[in-house]
Amino acid sequence: MSGDLQHDPDEIPRFLEKIEEGYDLVSGWLYQRRGHWLLRQVPSRVANWMMAKLSGIDLHDFGTTFKAYRREIIQEIQLYGELHRFIPALASSTGAKIAELPIASVAGKEDKKRYGIARTIRVLLDLIIVKFLLDTDAAWAIFGLVGVGSTALSVLLWLVLALDKFYFHIALIKDWAR
Repeated sequence: MSGDLQHDPDEIPRFLEKIEEGYDLVSGWLYQRRGHWLLRQVPSRVANWMMAKLSGIDLHDFGTTFKAYRREIIQEIQLYGELHRFIPALASSTGAKIAELPIASVAGKEDKKRYGIARTIRVLLDLIIVKFLLDTDAAWAIFGLVGVGSTALSVLLWLVLALDKFYFHIALIKDWAR
């Protein structure tokens, strides 16, 4: 949970009950997000929708830090950079059973953090990393396509230069020592 008292500690027993029901990970869902609707709520909904679609995990809120985990699941996950918001997606790849509980923000404890474009870019880059970690076929497809395209362009340029050199007798390297 957040260290800034944004979440109510009285919610902890509900999370532990879900763990006792057999879930490996219980994620909080801040269903009444505070903050300006255009600058905070809409970007949050869009980001959570993107994360759910790309990760294949049906969660409403990936960013809320109020979560409960079984130790065995967390020990199997490799975290890089700021991938903590993607723990549910990474845990699902290990076969974790995931639940989500709605939680409320504590009154008067609005999130005072400043989220700028740099953070948004980091989240998008992390989302690409998670997609590659979860779906190696996607990584192979993208990097394979880049590799094939680069090779094709190199061969095409080599053919143009060979045609200039051997058919049109154009000097490819000029005397630069003048």
